[in-house]
Amino acid sequence: MLKRSRFVVALAGLALLASACGGGGDDTDTSSGDSAGTTNEGGSFSIAIGEPHNLFPPQNCYASECSAVVNQLYTGLVEMEGDELQYRVAESVESDDQIHWTITLKDNWKFHNGEPVNADAFIRAWNYAAYGPNAQNTTSFFSNIEGYDAMQGDNPKAKELSGLKKVSDYEFEVTLTQPFSQFPYSLLYTPAFAPISQDCLDNVKACNEGEKPLGNGPYTMAEPWAHNDHITLDKWADYPGDDAAHADQVNFQIYQQLETAFRDYQAGNLDIVSPVPSQVPQAKQAAGDRVIQTESSSFTYIGLPLYVDYLKDPKIRHALSLAIDRQTIIDNLLSGLGKPAQSVVSPVVPGGGGDHCDYCEYDPEKAKQLVKEAGGLPDTVTLWVNSGAGNDEWVQAVGNMWRDTFGVDFKIKTLQFPEYLDTGNKHGFTGPYRLGWLMDYPSMYNYLQPIYFTDVPNNYMGYSNKEFEQLVREGSAASSQDEALAKYTEAEEILIEDMPVIPMYYGEAFYIYSENVDNVEYDALNRIDVSKVTVNQ
Repeated sequence: MLKRSRFVVALAGLALLASACGGGGDDTDTSSGDSAGTTNEGGSFSIAIGEPHNLFPPQNCYASECSAVVNQLYTGLVEMEGDELQYRVAESVESDDQIHWTITLKDNWKFHNGEPVNADAFIRAWNYAAYGPNAQNTTSFFSNIEGYDAMQGDNPKAKELSGLKKVSDYEFEVTLTQPFSQFPYSLLYTPAFAPISQDCLDNVKACNEGEKPLGNGPYTMAEPWAHNDHITLDKWADYPGDDAAHADQVNFQIYQQLETAFRDYQAGNLDIVSPVPSQVPQAKQAAGDRVIQTESSSFTYIGLPLYVDYLKDPKIRHALSLAIDRQTIIDNLLSGLGKPAQSVVSPVVPGGGGDHCDYCEYDPEKAKQLVKEAGGLPDTVTLWVNSGAGNDEWVQAVGNMWRDTFGVDFKIKTLQFPEYLDTGNKHGFTGPYRLGWLMDYPSMYNYLQPIYFTDVPNNYMGYSNKEFEQLVREGSAASSQDEALAKYTEAEEILIEDMPVIPMYYGEAFYIYSENVDNVEYDALNRIDVSKVTVNQ
């Protein structure tokens, strides 16, 4: 689930689709200091995640669980440090017209097998991701590069992006279909724009099924991925970046139920975890001051599959939203960790968090009237939720509110997150479903395009509105930030009126960590910065 940005699952990583609830408040620090006042090198620590959807190719990763690992195996072109865009593998990303971009690379980066990370490494990776038959989850990231359309469909006319051109071993050009001021920031989502070694491209099946992908990041795979149990990474001694890892080893412990992860933390068997909301009070007591509690970019929503007959009527969609008491859910089931949403864009992003939703206030009488006008609801509504991530209780509460308001029965359908995402990809949801989003980069565009554009992989609702899409494109091509935000906001207002998703709440991050570790930071891209964690020895 950030996605995801990406969809968010448990430990928030990036733009991804979200499966777990966050927590926290604005009055608590976002990082821990080293208790000894020095930097400790070496040692190992553990961190809780859910089962990832995949690890290779990195371009197939668009959820927080896989990106938590992929971001350690791969280093991308750019990174965020505070509010500033910083270069990593890139030496520069420049354009005079926001259409033609020149990317110059540093010449000292290599893959874990010794291959050079050069222009070819990025060009082959991006072409692989953009080629429709490869069905990569991040393919929409490349849709604004010239030649993308010719690579789509059952019989693509091309296998390479015409908008990618190698200039030299360490320089390549990117030509977009229209101006896109956000392009350098879009590169922040490392899984989409990561390089791929020639060895792995020649042996995609081996790197995938062998489950030891070759990256260029601060960590390497210590052993093959032990599904539903753990993923162990070793520090790469030859890492050339200035953000090298401190710990020798990190163990991503995989849990089907995050409640179990907190119990392992209590038993001294886990170092970093984000407890489910019902465990937050107990977690605060257990962790003392070893807590990260802060605003995050997460946005949680209830998706409305528009291919389900009764959800095709916008009056029904508006009514379902009006019948939800968001504040009661936040207060009673999320330990107060969140804010009711009236926008589909987090307030941490410029232009986000606006009061755009006329159907997000609790008004059961108006809801009943709209359902009556629309001809009623089915006798039983099916609600979908990914299991084991702490969302079951509040989704149950939504069902209770709908039953009390409309007199309908409901049932809950649960799946583990990888299967849950596959169901969405196949448009298999039979009723409203819970998901969330974390930014991939700080732009309204990143909340609007990847989920709601026609035929993008994460559009699980089957939503399509050409006017909305045109306004988003106009915002991306705008010559000023003010003009861009105005266009994005106009597009968002159309989206909310159509209501393919019900905005629920803006989340807040809540993590606890053990006395075994320090320098635990929640970074600018809403993830635990694993390479900065130090082990107390």
